Amino acid sequence: DRLGMTFVRINGPTLGHEVTGLDPAQAPHQAAREELIKLNLGLAMSRNVMLYLDDIQHLGPEFLQKFISLADGTRRIDAVVDGQARTLDLRGKRFALIMAGNPYTESGERFRIPDMLANRADTYNLGD
Repeated sequence: DRLGMTFVRINGPTLGHEVTGLDPAQAPHQAAREELIKLNLGLAMSRNVMLYLDDIQHLGPEFLQKFISLADGTRRIDAVVDGQARTLDLRGKRFALIMAGNPYTESGERFRIPDMLANRADTYNLGD
């Protein structure tokens, strides 16, 4: 709140590896549907929003790749707001996307951010 931004936290384990898109209607269960509605709301608000994806090691690479366009020059993303598919243009808007996760997945394997996303974003390793 000190930055004047609305904080929207998305719980990665609730979405899980089954979620591959941003459409809440295609979510496998109610909890994932609610998280996707919240995520799409944060994208639709677009101004003064800090979207925080927590525990991304629980998310599938196909889902994480949806955010690649926010890290390059286009800053556009396809979202589903109120059941309507829309392309949101976030250029010139005060919008931050933060992804946080652990270096290991729930199965003990090493987690890697998809290369196409890691090459376009600022990545910080705060330790293993």
